[in-house]
Amino acid sequence: MANGRRRSTGERWGEMTDREREETLQFLRERFPVRYRELIERYQRALAKEDRP
Repeated sequence: MANGRRRSTGERWGEMTDREREETLQFLRERFPVRYRELIERYQRALAKEDRP
């Protein structure tokens, strides 16, 4: 938490290890319907692209 503000999942996603990201994705694959999973995976890929220089 920086300056008393809680960071969003998107802000933390780039700080996760590869293993943590894969575990999160696996959880999502098991728990969410396909249509939600596809949207979430697209969102996560977009976040990963933003984190790259």
